[in-house]
Amino acid sequence: MYWNDEDLFEAAFNDERIREEALRDIERERERISAMPVMLKARQIGKLVSYICETLPPEDLAQHYREIMQSDAGIISGKV
Repeated sequence: MYWNDEDLFEAAFNDERIREEALRDIERERERISAMPVMLKARQIGKLVSYICETLPPEDLAQHYREIMQSDAGIISGKV
């Protein structure tokens, strides 16, 4: 729902029925988006990078590489 009038928005937000409906709509949309193939691929990328990072030795330089890889995975996942 889009509201152009602030008073109408406040009245609707305070109405329990409308608020419940809006929350259900938001949850349905969140489920729809998370089930998209692109989002599934983004989660796979994150898991793969996490598994790769676990194989690195616990040295200072390896920690730096872990941070870079996880950061890059987050960027790529956002763009996928």
